[in-house]
Amino acid sequence: MVAKIQSLKERERNLVLITAGVLILAAVFQWGLRPLKNRWEELDTQILLVRKQLRQAQKLQAERAEYGKIEGQSQAWLSQIPSGELVLPWILGQIEELGAQFQVTVSRVKPLRARSTETRSPERIEVEGSGQADSILRLVHALRSTPTLLEIERLEMNVEGSGEQSVKFYMLVERPR
Repeated sequence: MVAKIQSLKERERNLVLITAGVLILAAVFQWGLRPLKNRWEELDTQILLVRKQLRQAQKLQAERAEYGKIEGQSQAWLSQIPSGELVLPWILGQIEELGAQFQVTVSRVKPLRARSTETRSPERIEVEGSGQADSILRLVHALRSTPTLLEIERLEMNVEGSGEQSVKFYMLVERPR
């Protein structure tokens, strides 16, 4: 074959060599460079996907840490709440403490006997006192926000005097069992 190429005229020989070079370049591109280029693009796509997944995982991890912190605080707070027979005296003390915190004079905190013999009936607590109307409303809101699940069944407020608008109140508070 080399002898045949050498027997060709110089112009024909150059055309054969150029054609052979183009065919070799096409084969190298087809079976060498194109697969490398395709693989490179696949890897770029995979890298972008993994980076996106990493950002999502970091975001979820940060949210989980935040929820864990909140759960820890909740568990610490809930661990302070006594259970069983000690719950009612603890709640009575909490009502008095909240009254003092909101500058409301709590004159009476009295647990009431259950109306029925049913063991699932709620515990009822009678609360009486006096103070400024806005302070009493803050006390009511605080009682409803406690994790001991207090519900205010009835609230009566009577204005007395004409000075600073001192208000007497009566509340019936329930705690589901």
